[in-house]
Amino acid sequence: MRVGDQLAGRYRLEQRLGQGGFGEVWRAHDAALERAVAVKVLLEAATNDEVVARFRREASIGARLQHPGITVVHDVGREEGRLFIVMELLPGEDLRTALSREPGGLPVALALDLAAQAAEALAAAHERSVIHRDLKPANLFLLPGGRLKICDFGIAHSSDATAGWTVTGRIFGSPPYMAPEQWRGEHVDARCDLYALGCVLYALLSGEPPFGEAEGPYVLMRRHIEDPPLPLRAGGTPVPAELERLVLHLLAKAAADRPETAEVVAASLRGLAGAGAGVAAGATTAVGAGGRSGGDGRGSGGGLRGRGDTGVGVGVGVGVGVGVGATDGVGVVASDGVEVEASDGAGTGAGATAGAGPEAKAPAGTEDAAGATAGTEDAAGATAGTEDAAG
Repeated sequence: MRVGDQLAGRYRLEQRLGQGGFGEVWRAHDAALERAVAVKVLLEAATNDEVVARFRREASIGARLQHPGITVVHDVGREEGRLFIVMELLPGEDLRTALSREPGGLPVALALDLAAQAAEALAAAHERSVIHRDLKPANLFLLPGGRLKICDFGIAHSSDATAGWTVTGRIFGSPPYMAPEQWRGEHVDARCDLYALGCVLYALLSGEPPFGEAEGPYVLMRRHIEDPPLPLRAGGTPVPAELERLVLHLLAKAAADRPETAEVVAASLRGLAGAGAGVAAGATTAVGAGGRSGGDGRGSGGGLRGRGDTGVGVGVGVGVGVGVGATDGVGVVASDGVEVEASDGAGTGAGATAGAGPEAKAPAGTEDAAGATAGTEDAAGATAGTEDAAG
C-alpha cells in the first residue's frame, strides 16, 4: 500500500500510521462522505487462517455493536485480495498514555466516571453476547470532552463459545489484566471482563494494576490465580471504603464471586460518584494533540489531574485544566495484548504510537508490550491498529 492508493474506489490512503507483520493502519479520506477515517489493511502475506478469522471477527463485532462507548466500524471490503476494515478516526489519547503522566493515579471522581463509562459500554457488548477478553487502559480511548470508547475487539468472542482457548495451546490477553480463568485456559463468560475492569479501575486509582506490570508472565499468572490483591487503602491510595470493596469484589478469584453484570457495576460506580466518593471532583480531562509521537498529549491546563482537596465527605476542589489543541490532534487506538503460550507462559507484544494532527510530521514510535495511539502490535488484536498474529 502507498500514499494515494484507493480502496474500493473510495478510500484514499493519506498517511501510514503503523505497520505490523500482518497488517497496516492508514489515515484515509472517504471520498464518498468527505471525512477522515482509519483504514486497517491485512497484508498479502497474512494468509494464516487464524489471523484472517480474527480480522473478520473484529469487523463483524464492531459493525454490530452500536453504542457511543464503542468504536464505530464503518465498512469492510477487499481490494486486490487484501481485506480491509474502515473505522472512525478518534481524537484524543488512550488511558495508558494518560496514566503515564499520572504515576500516582487519577482523581477518584475522574476514575469513577471513566470506569462507569467502560462498564456501560461493556454492558452493551455483553447484551449482544460479546465478551471483550482484553480490556486494559491501552484499549480505552478518551476523547476531548471526556467521552470514553472501548476499542479492539480483535480477540473478542461470543459468550456461547465452548472454551477460552483461541487456538490449541494458546491463551490471548494482556497478563496484567487477565482473569484467573483466562490464565487456566477455561471457558470464560462476561465476568472475565469484569475482572479486567477491576484491574483497570485499580490502575486508574493507584497508578498500576493490582499485581503490577513489570513481572514476567509466569509470576503474573501465579499472582492472578493465587494471591489476594493488596487493598487500595492498605497500599496508600486514599479511596472510600465502599469503592475499595467494589474493586475487591471485581477482583474475586472465582467468577461466581464477582458482581453479576456490567450493568450492576456501572450503577454502583455512578452511585459512588453521586455520593461524592470522599474526594473532590476533578475537571474534565485535558486531552493532548493526538498521542506521544504527534506531541506529548499534555495540554496547557495541567493534564488529567484537576485534583481538589482530599477530606472526609464531599471534597471541594475542582480542576480546570484545558488542553491546547485538543480538537486538532487525531489518534487511532491500538492495544498491547500479549499472546501467552500456555506451555511456558512466554509471550511478547509490541505497540507503536502515532498522533496525527492536520500537519502530522512525526513517524510512529515503537514500544515493547505496550499499546498506543495508532499502534501496531505483535500477538494482539487492535482497533484501527495493525497486529502480528491478530489481523
